[in-house]
Amino acid sequence: MKEILHLLNPHWRGAELKLGVTRLDYLQALLSNLERQEVSILVGSRRVGKTTLMFQAIHHLIAHKGITPNQILYVSLDHLALADFTIPKIIEGFRAEFRHPRDRPLYLFFDEIQNVSEWSQHLKNLVDFEKVRICVAGSSSLLLKQQESYLTGRTLRMMIFPLSYREFLTFKNVMPGPTELYRHDGLLIDYLYQGGYPEQILSPHPTYLVDLLDNVINKDIVRVYSIKSPEVLNKLLLLLAQRLGQRTSHSKLKNILRVSHDMVRDYIGHLKDAYLIYEVPKFSYSVNEQVYAEKKYYFADTGLRTALLGQRDLGGLAENALFLYLQKRFGQVFYGRANSYEADFVVLEHGQPRIYESKFSEQINDDELKPLLKFLNKFKPEAHAAEATVATRSIRESRVSAEKPIQFIPLWMLFMQGNY
Repeated sequence: MKEILHLLNPHWRGAELKLGVTRLDYLQALLSNLERQEVSILVGSRRVGKTTLMFQAIHHLIAHKGITPNQILYVSLDHLALADFTIPKIIEGFRAEFRHPRDRPLYLFFDEIQNVSEWSQHLKNLVDFEKVRICVAGSSSLLLKQQESYLTGRTLRMMIFPLSYREFLTFKNVMPGPTELYRHDGLLIDYLYQGGYPEQILSPHPTYLVDLLDNVINKDIVRVYSIKSPEVLNKLLLLLAQRLGQRTSHSKLKNILRVSHDMVRDYIGHLKDAYLIYEVPKFSYSVNEQVYAEKKYYFADTGLRTALLGQRDLGGLAENALFLYLQKRFGQVFYGRANSYEADFVVLEHGQPRIYESKFSEQINDDELKPLLKFLNKFKPEAHAAEATVATRSIRESRVSAEKPIQFIPLWMLFMQGNY
């Protein structure tokens, strides 16, 4: 074990860590969390940047907080050489290597924590009785939730998303200046096709996202949940990609796939828990209606959808990207439906509903707005004052249609507002 720990912790010998490009908002949030006693839990899909964020935090602690390198332990718990070691044994080996007394503050970073059984019980004991600061990361939502109950009241969760459009520009080092705004159209299309996985943006490879999907499906779903019909799981994911943003139900999907209702329900749950898709409920003030109404599905990254279907359907990708922006900004997104009329998205801001519609076009006439306007007219009475925003390809203006004020804004411009 000693050799593996030294291999995983190059900072002990003064070597450089692989720091990548800093995502400052995430780094500042993690550093702030590490000042507290609670366990910081980084969640998100594979390769979204959780490990890099850990390395950046380690570097900051050493370079700016004066923490001695050998007070910091990083362990990747999917390393085969550590498969037979428990967390207490690993920490015992770490303490012994540097003769750390019990009262010396230690910083512990555990990656792929879901690969170790009873991890939360061990971390609870550390938090309660040791002088430590702990950060863990995991790629399976369900496994984390199953064990996290032992740490109730002792955790700070951080969801790490793929790159936003603003971060995408930073990673590519192509931030257009005030006189180059015309460049955003082409850059946004690149972003919609490529998505926001950091490694793929820094070093594009034609099979990267396909390999990522294969890894997530086989390591985080098929192996973990002992899936007996992986071919059905793959067909379901492809079906959701083809029906992006369309209302559907478990019953419809089971009929198409010719499998049981329970299998569709479970497999969708696994895809959600592996951070591949999001499920969007209908907006309603009735919880019962939210639960039982049809759902819509979007991908956690537009590049994943491209990996499944190829470079096509810019409109669908733009709608998916708008959803991700709203999800990060508001935390909960619904679709709108009143009678037979729909709006793409409904969010609540300070308790008031706001409507967002995706129309990735350079021209939008009043006829194209009729479904949205009819939805606004049929929407719940208490929501009649809801603001409506249409995300476009290039149109920026305000209109009043059928006595309804509507704001039109280019999608890239909306993405540049704030750090979402």
